This record gives sequence, structure tokens and C-alpha cells, in this order.
Amino acid sequence: MSGASSRSASPRPVTAPVYSETANQGGASNSSQMSSLVGQSVSPEEPVKENIFVETKAEEEAEAIPFFSSNTGVVVIKGGQVVNCDEMTVADILVEDGKITAVGEDLEIPEGATVINAVDKFVFPGGIDTNTHLYQGVDKTVPVKDDFESGTRAALAGGTTMVVDLVIPEKGGSLVDAFTAWKEAGEEKSCCDFALTVAVPHVTDGSKEEMEKLAKEHGVNSFKMFMAYKDMMMLDDSDLMEAFKHVKDLGCIAKVHAENGDIISENQKRLLANGVTGPEGHLLAQPEEVEEMAVRKACTLAKQANVPLYICNPTSMEAAEVIKEFKEKGLVVIGEPSTASLALDGSHYFNKCWSHAASFITSPPLRDDPETKDQLVEALKDGTLDIVGSDHCTYDLNIRAQGKENFSKIPGGVNGIEERMAIVYERGVVAGKMEMTRFVEVTSSAAAKLLNLYPRKGCIAEGSDADIVIWNPNNIRTITQKTQQQAADFNIFEGLKVTGAPEFVLCGGKIVVAEYQVNACPGSGQFIEAPTRPGVCYDKIKEIDNKDQPTRIERDDVPTDDVDGPVDAKDTFGMTTPRGYCQQEVFNKKLGIYQRPLSAHGVRNQQDSSFSLSGPRKSNKNNGGEEMTASPRRAAVKVNSPPGGQAGAFW
Repeated sequence: MSGASSRSASPRPVTAPVYSETANQGGASNSSQMSSLVGQSVSPEEPVKENIFVETKAEEEAEAIPFFSSNTGVVVIKGGQVVNCDEMTVADILVEDGKITAVGEDLEIPEGATVINAVDKFVFPGGIDTNTHLYQGVDKTVPVKDDFESGTRAALAGGTTMVVDLVIPEKGGSLVDAFTAWKEAGEEKSCCDFALTVAVPHVTDGSKEEMEKLAKEHGVNSFKMFMAYKDMMMLDDSDLMEAFKHVKDLGCIAKVHAENGDIISENQKRLLANGVTGPEGHLLAQPEEVEEMAVRKACTLAKQANVPLYICNPTSMEAAEVIKEFKEKGLVVIGEPSTASLALDGSHYFNKCWSHAASFITSPPLRDDPETKDQLVEALKDGTLDIVGSDHCTYDLNIRAQGKENFSKIPGGVNGIEERMAIVYERGVVAGKMEMTRFVEVTSSAAAKLLNLYPRKGCIAEGSDADIVIWNPNNIRTITQKTQQQAADFNIFEGLKVTGAPEFVLCGGKIVVAEYQVNACPGSGQFIEAPTRPGVCYDKIKEIDNKDQPTRIERDDVPTDDVDGPVDAKDTFGMTTPRGYCQQEVFNKKLGIYQRPLSAHGVRNQQDSSFSLSGPRKSNKNNGGEEMTASPRRAAVKVNSPPGGQAGAFW
């Protein structure tokens, strides 16, 4: 097959069998001739003489016509079980010029159309991977193995037709310049459509202006903040809060890597000082409580800012429980477990083989409790977690080896872009924990909604982009590095058996996978702008904003007796006094002196003395007016209940 890859999950023959014949006789014509050739005895002293065979091709070699070369831009998918996030139905699909133009029963087949038989197979929207690193990782000192070309080729082989890559600017550098570099690399090499998220390594007036430009002019609707990677990407609480508020003002989504970088840094120093230098130190330095407290802090800050929060790659159930708690409190928060966290555990960090253990380094780390992966699948099923990203970031073993003597120097990242759809299908649908509609939601539709692209993406409907997967549920295979499309030299899912595979994949209406063979063209993918204010988030944000507006309490400057409103200022005794009160005093008619009003507890302020140098005062009315005059002074006042207890003495 012209242009087809030699690596495939399930290869198929692309040419007729090759015929062979002898150089001088044209081959043995019958069995007796063949037996005579085989049966000749040869003396030990004589050299063995062999007939010379040469390979020749038949004059008219029969080649299978690949779907790729017969692509006319019109495709009909017949009789498949069409699955969207909200319904399933048996239908035909007509694709023309990159768009789905019809979905229904017994559609007429246009002349010259390519027909794909999808009977007994699932047909659903192409996957959208929301977390990839195909240009650079967080550790910018070493190159990633999979770039936009090999990474998106692997994505298509696995049934993913769009990726969202993370732009990582230099600390103190330009966000827009970094975005431009990423976009140009994607446009040059990507085999499928892509969007971009931009990390924010510093919060300044300049970076905030660039964030606004990216959101309004360049199609970026999410920004990522790091609470870990101290001295590299980590933001402190005040910067994090400032970033959250600005993201909210822009109508975007705040993504977060949630781990406590200060604690991790101290743990790394302590472990290294104690001689723990291997990959097991990675897990020990980043325990579950370090992730949990960071997720809680991020949720608390996001709730104060009322910004949509996206927790990237939670790997512990403690983190998932915090996400659930804040969802119940009304926070718009999305949880995105990785492919690896749903299928693997942290026992690999303790493998005796250093290279094996180092290949599983990712942050937050995989957890050593073998039940965690099953619990995360349940959380994905019940809506505690919402979407699956691969967090694909691969390095060759010789690159990871730079951390041979110091686990904190091992570049972090694992594969998953090619296996993501199959892992979720195996762990969710095949295991009986997840309906097909939920599978489509967590692998495609939820991402499209967050990108504000639904139903253009993530949906099988008239007018949607023709990003379509025909999934064979009967394909049983074993994941191995030998047949993968990605370029890395190690696959963390090696030996894992999965059921189901994308037999055909359409991307933008073009058949890029046919009978498990990939024929993708670098540079054919397009950058897709993501509009701001996705309704799936901001409809609720707006509702909360309108409901929770604070109301100012109107108060009078002159204290009064009436808690429901002001009364005559001349009769103000009995008003409770707030702490620090320094306004006008009120006249105590009984004692004939001026005092502060009652305390907040409804009693006389004990700091007020009943003693007055001018003596008691009384009110005299003269000529219709009223004035206060001193009364004859009393020598003493008997205090029945002075502060501190009973007494009968005179003061």
C-alpha cells in the first residue's frame, strides 16, 4: 500500500502473493519432480549443490486498492451503531467535503462514493485528547521523543482526531511568542486538528495583557497554572488568585497542576540525603496528601474567584473526593484523570530494573495502592471525574538516564495518546462499568464542550466535522511497543490485553485509518480556535454571579433603641454598642448622667462609672424649652453588684 505504515495493530496483506520459480526450469511441475530433487544423496566429500531460486513478480500483480487512494471526498458509512454522548441509534452517515451532511436510515449512495460497511460496529465521534506535550515538556532542557508528527499519527491510530497541546513559555518570557512557536510547529507537522492551552509561569501586568490578547485574538480559552515545579513554573497563592480572577474576566478556564511544590522540594532533599536516589523516591516525595491539599487549595481559591477550575491528572482518590466535595458546594470544577492512572499503579516505581521504573515517572505519580485505578474508573463513571487526557510526554531511556543518581532529575512523562481510547473502552465498557454514551462523553464530547466547539466537534450530527471512528468491538489485541505508531522506545502499557480498536478513522472527512492501517499526512491538521465563555461552564458561573451578589447594610450614624430602624434621637439609651464605638453618648435618665449605650451583650458598659464630678443631672423645662441642670451631689452610691462579685460597700 502506497504510503502505508509498516507498523500496525493488525496488519493486512496489501498485495497478491509473490510467486517464485527456478531460473532454468520454471519450477517443479509435479510432486515427483520435487521428490527427485529432495531425494538425491550427496557424498560427504562433495560440495552441496543447490538450485538457485530467484524471486519474480507476476506480470499482472493483484494489488488491493487502498481506501486512501480511492478517497473522492464522499464517504458513506453503512449500518453502524451510531453513538453520541446522549443517544445510540443504527444509522447511515453521509460525508461530503469534510462535513457530515446526513445521518439516517438507508441513505442513498452517491455515485463515486467510498462505502464503509459498519454493521455490528460502533460509530462515534473522533476522540479529543485534552492533555498532550508534543513540542516541549515542563523540563525544557531535554527534547520530547514524540513531536506533532509522530504524536498525532499515534493519536489517529488510536481513534483520536484532535489534541490540545500545552504551550510552556519561559519564566519571564513572552506568552504570545511561545504560543506562536507551538502553533507554527503544529501547522507544519500535525496529522490531525489541534488546539492550544497556554501555561502561565508568572503573573504580571505584561503577562495579563498577553493572556487577554491570546483569548481575544488567538483562540485560546484555557490557561494552566502550576502549584508545583518550584523555581520553574510554580506560582504562590497570591499569584494564583490573581491569575484565577483574570482568567474569569476573560471568560476562560483555569487549568491547574495541583501538588504542593514546597513540600515536594523538601521531601526530595530529605530522601536524597538519606540515600534514596532511585525512581521510588519520586512516589515517596509526592504522597497523596500533598496532592489532596493542593487540590483543596485550588478549589477554595477558585470558589472565591468563581472561575471554572480544571484539575489536570489527579491520581489519588483523596484528590477525587475533594473534587466531588466542591462540586456539591457549587464550584464548576472538572477532573481529568490520565490514561495511565486508570490502568496502572505505582508498584512499577519499585521495579528492580532502573530503566523500567524510570519510564513510569509522571506527576502526580501513580499511586501504589492497586485499588486506586479501579476507584478512579468508578469516579469517572459516576461523574466525580469528567474527562480523560493522556498527558502524553515521552522520552527515550537515554534521556531519562540523566537522573540515574538523582530521581528528581528524571524527566517526567509517559505515553498514552495512542492507547487512551482503548484503555477507557476496556476498563469502562468491556468491564461493564460504563455505558457507550458515557464513553463518548469522557473521550470526546466533554472536551468539545469545554473547547466551546460542540457540536462541531465531539458529535455525529448533520453539520458536524467529519471526525469519525468506526470501532470494531471484536478486535482483541495486546499492546506492545513493537506495533505502536508513537516513536518512544518504551510503552508503559506493554503486554496489556485490550478489546476493541479503530478499524477506520476519518479526520476532516478524509480516511486516515483503513483496516487498522494508518496513512496520515504531516501538516494536514489545522489549528482550531477555541471560543471563550463555553456555555457548559459559564452558564452556571453567570447564575452564581447573579445569585450571590452581596447586599450592603444601610446604617444610621446616630444610635437608636429600635433595631428595625431609627427613632427619636433624644431617647437613645439602650442601643447596643459595637466595639470601638466613639459616637455621641446617651443620657441615663435614672442616674442623671451621660453614658455610652448598652454593650453588644445588652448590658451597661462596665467601664462607665456612676460617679460624676458635676453630680447627677436633671431636666428642667423653661418657656417650652428643655435644659439639663446639675442635681444636688450625692456623697456616695451603693453598688449592689460591682464588677467581680457581690459587695455591700460604699464607693
